[in-house]
Amino acid sequence: MDTLAKLKLRLKNREQVFMPSLPPEAAYAAKAYAGAGVDCMLIDAEHSPVGIETLRRALAACRAADLPAIVRVPDAFYAFISRTLDAGADGIMVPRVESLAQVEIAVSSSKFPPVGRKGCGGPGIFRPGESVSDFNRNRVLFIQIESPAGIDLLPDMLGRYGGQIDGVIVGPADLSIALGIPLEFENPLLADEIRRLIGV
Repeated sequence: MDTLAKLKLRLKNREQVFMPSLPPEAAYAAKAYAGAGVDCMLIDAEHSPVGIETLRRALAACRAADLPAIVRVPDAFYAFISRTLDAGADGIMVPRVESLAQVEIAVSSSKFPPVGRKGCGGPGIFRPGESVSDFNRNRVLFIQIESPAGIDLLPDMLGRYGGQIDGVIVGPADLSIALGIPLEFENPLLADEIRRLIGV
């Protein structure tokens, strides 16, 4: 079983997954992370000023190290999601999710028909020997919940798209700001909202 299949299985079984952040300009470290036994890497294209060329190099380094790479895209837009997968990402994380429309865009932009509407192209899109149906099955989708509104709607998101969502990530910094307690990570109100999310 390859590393991407192992990651998908661990997520399906709700096992602990180690996903450190890899700055795109530090692609040379991918092999060391793979040797350390991490499950996948997170490359942040939301908050870091990374261009597609730098992102492609980082993804190619992860692919060469057989280390699954998840990219947090700037937003739930087809162009961001599809292009990131074309560049060789093994999955995406969509930030600030608080509507069914955002999840629908994420799913349809990251899967080929008949599941979604993604177009086919890009130099790193397929892993060796991978088919279109393999791609639909193998790519990882995380949604990041960063507001009370997102937590409120999470049951509906999972009810409608749970078969396509591999994990839900809490964004504690933005969630604390949305709650009016900015960056107060020890505040009981933040802990209560995170527990509410986990309980969904």
